[in-house]
Amino acid sequence: MLQYTQNRGQSYPCKERDCDRLCLNSKYHALIFSLKLSLSGLFFAKIIRMLNENVFIALLHYPAMDKEGKLIVTSFTTMDLHDIARPARTYEVNTFYIVQPIDGQRAVIKRQLDYWLSEEGKKSNPTRYDVVKMVKLKYTLDEVVEELERERGKKPVLIGTDARTYPNTVSYSLLRETIQSSRDKDFLILFGTGYGIPPDMMRTFDYILEPIYGAGDWNHLSVRNAVAIILDRLFSRNR
Repeated sequence: MLQYTQNRGQSYPCKERDCDRLCLNSKYHALIFSLKLSLSGLFFAKIIRMLNENVFIALLHYPAMDKEGKLIVTSFTTMDLHDIARPARTYEVNTFYIVQPIDGQRAVIKRQLDYWLSEEGKKSNPTRYDVVKMVKLKYTLDEVVEELERERGKKPVLIGTDARTYPNTVSYSLLRETIQSSRDKDFLILFGTGYGIPPDMMRTFDYILEPIYGAGDWNHLSVRNAVAIILDRLFSRNR
């Protein structure tokens, strides 16, 4: 059986095995090209780093306080996952930790994470996949610090956030300059839930950011609002 191929506008007969050989050769080169692209993608994925890769944030569901100052564990909300992970990605921090010690609550969080990290979730919302892959779930703050020490080889500088002031309270400009001039250090910014992080724990931190002051005296922002505002003040190119 004869087939025809084109060469500079001319037709000529060729044997079927010759055409098969050409076809296989083309497939081989296409496969090699595809592999080169894949390896190139992996290479660039490894060298691209977050601009603020030495900065980490953590949302503490424990320890937290109720309005009477008693120690409690707060509940996870879906909005916190997405509305904190998105500014974390926007301002290019390394990792967003969620600290939750209750197994029932952890199951809810893990179910959310598993879905958005699945192929179905990635296909449904690729940008959501990009932010959720930054999230890690831990039982305690100690577990977060231990992981950072183990993986990064150094203990992070702990930075508390609160609506109250403390003796070691620092301004946004000072912390921004400290982070920018100390890229060899890791910084872990801690956000409380409920009525905030207990004062006894706050006093153990290296720095505490000054409160977010609005136009007046009212000062009861959600933690989602606070995270976005603080990250913007520390890392925005607009400032």
